[in-house]
Parts: sequence; C-alpha cells; structure tokens
Amino acid sequence: MIGQTSNYPTSVDEFYTLYDENLSGYSITGESHQIPTSPYQITLNHYAKTGTITIPGYSEVASSPAQNEFCVTDYAVPSYTRTGITYEIGKTLEFNSFNSGNKVKISYTTPGDKITAALLNWIIDAVYNLEANIGTMGNSKDLEIGNYSTLCAYLSWLKNLLLTHNHQGGIATESTRQLTADSFSTLEIDNSHIATDAAISQSKLEDGIQDMGEDSIPAGSDMYVIVSSDYWDDSQKIVMLTRGSDGRDDDGLIGNLALDGSYDVAGQFKVKFYTDEASLTNPIYFRWFLY
Repeated sequence: MIGQTSNYPTSVDEFYTLYDENLSGYSITGESHQIPTSPYQITLNHYAKTGTITIPGYSEVASSPAQNEFCVTDYAVPSYTRTGITYEIGKTLEFNSFNSGNKVKISYTTPGDKITAALLNWIIDAVYNLEANIGTMGNSKDLEIGNYSTLCAYLSWLKNLLLTHNHQGGIATESTRQLTADSFSTLEIDNSHIATDAAISQSKLEDGIQDMGEDSIPAGSDMYVIVSSDYWDDSQKIVMLTRGSDGRDDDGLIGNLALDGSYDVAGQFKVKFYTDEASLTNPIYFRWFLY
C-alpha cells in the first residue's frame, strides 16, 4: 500500500482547501476541534501565522498553558519558501489538562499550503479503500450495476423497486403469505398477509394468549368457581390469574387465587380462593388468561 492509509469506512482521510503560499495570508474562520486527553494537543488544518490565532474563551501564552490558555509548540520561520515568508508559523496547539474534552472554534491567518507527495498518496489510499470495500463497478466486476452509470443511480432504482414492487407468493398450506403491494412504504402487516392455516410452530404466536375473561369467587363458604373455555387444554394447565376487575369492589381479604390442578373436566378449569376466613361476605373478582 502506498502512503499513510486510512481505515475506511471506520475512519477516512480528510482533505482541506489548498492554497498557494502568499505573504499576506488567507483568513480561516471557525475551524472546529475537540481538545483530546494527554498530551492535550490539536493540529490545525493549516499553518497559522504567529499572533493571529483567536479562540473564544482562551488566551495564547508562550509556554506551559494554564486553564483556558493555549500555546503553539512549533512556531518557526519556514526555511524554504517561494514567496519569502519571513514570519513564524505553526500548527500544533497545546492546552491545559483542565480543558480536555472541550470543543473549540479557532480562527487564524495562514500563509497557504504546498501540494505535497503525502497528499497525493492519501488520495491514492482513499481510492484504494473505496474499491476494496464496495468493489469495482460494472462490466462483470465485483459490484455489477447493469445499465446504470453510477452507484447512486443504481441505488435510487433499487429503492423505488422496493417501495413499489408487488411482492406476492407463498404456499398457503405450508407457509405464511409473502408481503403484498407497497408493504415497504406502509410498514404495516395485518391479518390479510397471513394465511389462516399458516404454521406458527416455535414462534412467539404459538405461546400467545388463547382466551381471556372475567369471573368471581362467589360469596359464601364454597370459595371456588368453575370457568369454561373451548381453549382450555387440561394437559398444559397454563393459566394466569389477576385479582380485581374494572368497576368492581374488593373486600381486601388476605388470600390467594390458584388453579385447582386436581379438577379434570374437558373445556373447564377450577379456580379456588385460599384464605383463613370461614366464608366470603363479598365475591372475589378476577381476570383469567389462557396460554
């Protein structure tokens, strides 16, 4: 690999506006950076002319910055320049540890940049990483885009296809029916998309609520009630009971609702109320859910 490589797409090489060198310089406004952890230094996108750097809330010092101060550690007059630059420039700013993590907007004057071999190498690396990650396009290459001249045009066509395609099919006796027209755009699936005899074995639907209702333990000394449901499977005995129901008073008796596992009648189950009381003055209302 040539040059200093990026780790595309995790990180990419960033390229900034390139200027020819000019004695009077060019103005850079509001360049954004975040002060890192140790050694608390940031590198400007371009060289800055000495005495021109301004950061709101911070002051420049010659060395050893305190809180809300910064210093430039690499000020120097360029040794070789085409335009006779005679003032110091630098691009490494050091901050105090107290300001670590703060975001800053930096303005300064730059004399300009030279196009270097390193820049060209970075461009080559970027192109290489793009090809390695998305494939070379067209003419039976890694990523075939057919008659479309660009990847963006191909993705636009694919998006419209997914939004409008009438996606039908499925074998009603063995599987659920596939999505119907515009399912991608509406993002809705209702009962019409599922065959009446669709297999749901091992799915969450298989263990869903089969039936539900309200009932009550009657007043008196019996303290049980027989509940009927066509969905009751005596071999499984999966029932959830919750005490109380809307609009019903509860006398607050301490006790517990429980399924009587010894009761064995098809299509029925028995709910008992266990308490130290000899009898109930008021009914104990409850809800039941079959799974």
